[in-house]
Amino acid sequence: MQFAKLFFSVLIAAVITGCAHPLVISPDISKIERDSSAPAIPKNVGYYILDDREKEVTTAGGGGDKVRYKPYKDIETGFYKMLSNVFKSVSVLKSDKDIEISKNEINYIISLDVSTNSSSPSMFTWPPTMFGVNLNCNIKNEAGKNITSLLAVGEGHAEFDEFKSDHSLAGKRASQDALMKMQRSLLNAPELTGGYSKIETPMNQANQQNNTQPAPTNTTSQQAPAPANTASDTPPSNTLPAQSISAADKLRDLKALYKDGVIDKKDFETKKQEILKSM
Repeated sequence: MQFAKLFFSVLIAAVITGCAHPLVISPDISKIERDSSAPAIPKNVGYYILDDREKEVTTAGGGGDKVRYKPYKDIETGFYKMLSNVFKSVSVLKSDKDIEISKNEINYIISLDVSTNSSSPSMFTWPPTMFGVNLNCNIKNEAGKNITSLLAVGEGHAEFDEFKSDHSLAGKRASQDALMKMQRSLLNAPELTGGYSKIETPMNQANQQNNTQPAPTNTTSQQAPAPANTASDTPPSNTLPAQSISAADKLRDLKALYKDGVIDKKDFETKKQEILKSM
């Protein structure tokens, strides 16, 4: 008798809470494309996952039902592909103390944390129409010092008529969105790029040139004649004009970036010619 009561209690609870349908939220790897407008970061990177790869989570679906999936396992391949788009090489680590860090000369160590959510307003279909994937990356250098933390919030939506072909569509789109946002964040992080993006910004170049232009001189007839030059205000014969000094500084900075491996030889030569033409 007690067994029968227990059985019916479990059955009623399952009906009330709804069942958890299995999903796979792996993104389309072919769509995790490299950003051709931004140079890759010439550093070696290693990553490790903060939780169990096989960890299964359950979130809301439609009609009072729930869905279950393995976020780390589903996203990891796309995460590896994304990092390969950004960095020189990628290694999989067990922890931030992994021997592979020194063995593979890893410059940056990334820990990956994933959180998800889902929902649907439908009372008749269980696949979630809205999905969220949050990627949190904490980045250290090889000495274990924190460099930066980046968060990418991915969103995925799917209409009811799309579920005929793929019940996991909203989740897959959210994973792809989060990975592409994280890729942009990594490429734009000054702590990782060494400020290279600032040199490549046309607006910054224009501001630097404008700042080096000499102030206009008042030449009206009422201006008093200029006093004779003295030793203090006569520039040495080997002193360059202000604009030339600025160009020389730019060339020195550019050479340092090339020496540190932030830019390649092609970018160095192209930028050098632009600076020389501006002199």
